[in-house]
Amino acid sequence: MYHLFLHLTRAAVLLLLFHFPPAYATEVDPLIWEQFAAEADFIGTVECETAGGIVAKYRVIESWKGAPAGTIITIMVAVNYWEPQFPIALIGEQYLMAAFKSNAPSRIMSRTDGNPVPLWLRNIPADYSLPLFQGRVLLPLKTGNQSLYRVGSDHADLNSLKVAIEKFLALSPDEREIRLLQRLSHKYLFDRRYVERGRNPAGLNALKKSIFDSTSVKEIVSTLLNFARKNSEKNEYAVRTILQQAGGATTLKILEETPAKQLPFDEPAYIIDRIHIRLGMPGIKTEKMAETNSLKNPSEAEITKMRQLLASNPTEEQFFKVFDIMTRYDPEPVADYLIRPRRVNAEKSWRDLDYGYVLGSYFAWHCGKNRAENFRKLLKAVDPFIRVAGALYLCFENRDEGMARLKELINVPGDAGVWAAINLARRGDKSAVPRVLEVFATEGVSNMFGVSHRNLQKRLLVLLSNSAGKSGLPQPAFSIDIPHHESESIRVEMQKKIYQNYLTWWDSNKDRVTLYDPWLTTLEQQKVD
Repeated sequence: MYHLFLHLTRAAVLLLLFHFPPAYATEVDPLIWEQFAAEADFIGTVECETAGGIVAKYRVIESWKGAPAGTIITIMVAVNYWEPQFPIALIGEQYLMAAFKSNAPSRIMSRTDGNPVPLWLRNIPADYSLPLFQGRVLLPLKTGNQSLYRVGSDHADLNSLKVAIEKFLALSPDEREIRLLQRLSHKYLFDRRYVERGRNPAGLNALKKSIFDSTSVKEIVSTLLNFARKNSEKNEYAVRTILQQAGGATTLKILEETPAKQLPFDEPAYIIDRIHIRLGMPGIKTEKMAETNSLKNPSEAEITKMRQLLASNPTEEQFFKVFDIMTRYDPEPVADYLIRPRRVNAEKSWRDLDYGYVLGSYFAWHCGKNRAENFRKLLKAVDPFIRVAGALYLCFENRDEGMARLKELINVPGDAGVWAAINLARRGDKSAVPRVLEVFATEGVSNMFGVSHRNLQKRLLVLLSNSAGKSGLPQPAFSIDIPHHESESIRVEMQKKIYQNYLTWWDSNKDRVTLYDPWLTTLEQQKVD
């Protein structure tokens, strides 16, 4: 499972998403550049060598920290239901990257749920990961563009940021700790972008002067602890956050040697634990998420009751209570339910518009018994996405039969037919490419209704990029982005031009190109789309 910033295991994510109502946004508390400099395992410029969605391969051009120039590394970009669901990198694109070998720091401040995203079922290994919304900057920088904020910086150019990082890394460990404590104190205590107006007491200037005039970690930590003691109700959270994010070996020693009753926090052990983990030390009381195959094998009586429920007309809530466990242990009644006109997906809003894609994918991925027979059953579904899911996952059980069924489905109207065609194309079938290219003929709705359509467009961009690279052909580098401020008529014309550009590229190169998906072997081993 891709790193979903909540650090949940594969099935736990899906169970949460199927059983809890979705939230409406994602807010993060971004890392500052000094945190990247201190904690990231790799910082430098890279060029994409193998295109990919979420995970791609890069060659290091210039190393500021970590892997040397010339190293080939794989990097995972964090995903988010509210976008980016499927962030891509194409061959030849260059980036500034600040990445982490272990899980990237998660600074999510609001809960993020939504429908499960089938592309997140993939489990492609990566050397590094990025925090959500941060760690990756497309190069070259645009004039006047403040895009370095994605690495927590307001520097105007790469060189000035590089020099600042080099100077920071040249400091002693205590000097780096002092800098982090000061910078994060500024962020959480003094910067109005992060501090609620009027929240802090009088004497803030004196506090600021004390922190920034300090020449030792001990002085700063003592100042912060005294401040929290005097103003614990309003400022305990800010001080906790500063210590957890900036505290190094010296801060840790101070906290561990101070009796818990003398610390102005309800759970000082938690702060110590967070610092241990951030510094790569064993956690003291870290709770581990249970592994996901924890669903108990249901009894025959429970199975009978769930079969009866699925044979009736269950509510959405009732359906999702039994969907996962039945898919694993008694999938045939679920397949019978899915091929009927769906009760779950009434298409009342964008939230359930793509449930055929979601349900068909999840069922086929986790179908626990008689997989080929159940996938053949899905071919009879009313919903076209469920039919395509049946054909696609049949490829993992019987390749020839699955490919034949996909060919029958490529002329299904809309994105379901495109989904069938792209899975033929990534397995080498050139005859399917004209149908796949039709995904560029329409822009797709700009809001959440259109995310699945845009994900298909991105998947095709990745396939064409890798195929061109494999074949020694020029990259089909035609932007698919259309400015939202344009009128509808202009947007339609621009979309037609995008579609025509890709058709022309294909017509010019189809006899020389080898269709190539470098990730296919891994995904076929995992039996996932």
